Formats: sequence, C-alpha cells, structure tokens
Amino acid sequence: MEQLDLMAFSMGLGGFHSRWILQASENDPERFMSFFPEVREDLRAYAVFVIGHPRVRFRCTVPREDRQVFWK
Repeated sequence: MEQLDLMAFSMGLGGFHSRWILQASENDPERFMSFFPEVREDLRAYAVFVIGHPRVRFRCTVPREDRQVFWK
C-alpha cells in the first residue's frame, strides 16, 4: 500500500486509507459490490485506498523545527 501512496503522490494525486468503506464492505458485501458493477461479485475487499485530486495544493511542506534528543 505504501507504493500505491507514493505513486499517487508522484502523479499529483492525493489519497488515504478508508476504514469506513472497508467496514461497509464487511457489513453488507452485496450492496457494496453493487456500486462497482464491472467487478466480479465473488471478490472481497481487504483494504481500501481512495485516490483523487486534492482540493488544496501545497507548494512545499511546512518547515519543521529540529527535534531535541536527550540521551541519559
């Protein structure tokens, strides 16, 4: 899944893992699969990753302060 996340980011897309959609597929699999008519009904979702164009685009990440590490 990390490779999928990196690939989406490199293409300018945003994505996230959706536990809510996975829960929907576990609770009512027939209704869940009715939203995807091109997919065979005997298949089961084990993980859900939603990809799309983000509404907000950031030019760069926020600069972070250096962390102070104390060794004892």
